[in-house]
Amino acid sequence: MVIGSGTLVEAQCLFLCGVYMMTSFQRHVAWKFFIQTLACCQSFKFLRDLSTGKGRLSAFPQGNDYPTYDTQTQQSLQAEQAIYWSAWKSERELREDIQAPDFAPSKTELAIYPPFFPTPPLLQDRSATRTGLVGLEYRQQISWYFYLSEISLRRLLSRITNQIVQFRPSGVPLLEGLAQMTVVHEAQAEEWALALPQILSLDCHPEEDEICRFVLRGHLINLYELIYWPFVYAAVNNADFDSEKQPAPQSSVLIRSLCRKGLQKHVERLWVNRPGFKHRHHGTPALLRSCSRSALVLVAAAASIQTRLRQGLSSSFTMPHGWRQAVLWAVEMNEFWEGESTDSQYLAGLLKVAWGKVEPSNL
Repeated sequence: MVIGSGTLVEAQCLFLCGVYMMTSFQRHVAWKFFIQTLACCQSFKFLRDLSTGKGRLSAFPQGNDYPTYDTQTQQSLQAEQAIYWSAWKSERELREDIQAPDFAPSKTELAIYPPFFPTPPLLQDRSATRTGLVGLEYRQQISWYFYLSEISLRRLLSRITNQIVQFRPSGVPLLEGLAQMTVVHEAQAEEWALALPQILSLDCHPEEDEICRFVLRGHLINLYELIYWPFVYAAVNNADFDSEKQPAPQSSVLIRSLCRKGLQKHVERLWVNRPGFKHRHHGTPALLRSCSRSALVLVAAAASIQTRLRQGLSSSFTMPHGWRQAVLWAVEMNEFWEGESTDSQYLAGLLKVAWGKVEPSNL
């Protein structure tokens, strides 16, 4: 009997049930399976050792601290950690989304991954390139690098989020201060991308992406969306951010530039993800939501420009190239899935109504 055995096979079965539910657009049911997977993983030796202080916290220990295992033990450890990491990531991402009443994640839980890194695979002495590794070795190597890359990006996103939310300007308007800080955030994002190992490099064309590159590229766009969001929001709403009634964002050349970059990232998200619009996979529900969000932001920006023009006012930001096609792609994407996904059914209708309000424009 598998269920209740506390074995690796039980954890794998529970996790795959969650994956199936995700591909069937049953996110709440999928989350329950991921929770059960993590509960099963608590019997794994590496987690018990970690809780008692015997486990290793870093994939890069100093000196001779790296534990040595025979091949079978190493393979078992890798399999246990792989299912644990996959379930942990899936559960945290879904928990943020579905907002289960009794499982509200704390800031600490959302900010970091567990306090250890996955065990590196046992490989021959070959370069970490597609030509240097084949078959199972290649998958093991790219999976390990993928986990490390995703961990570092998640921590960077959390750090930047906290800096933006907690930012208090000194002697300058809020947006001006945020704009100055954004230059640093852009450099950090670029540094992360440049530091990726060759096996995961994002220098290639998006259409050439394998699944790990595809996911990392999407997560990087999420980071840029966060970085530029204050300026996109202000431009779309012409908002006053504090009691001083600071000038509209168009008053600053830098802020206008950051707004344009932000809108362009929303177009880029739809362009980059388009190859996956009609593929059923674990991340399809999240892809549909993020791409629909970008399409709605683009429509809102276009509507804002229209409103200002009707009022006889000029607009200092313009719509990015390709925004119309990007919105239409999002409509098409949701129409494809609306027979299976109630979210897509709702979003398809919402996007059509929103698009109808700006479509005749010459922006």
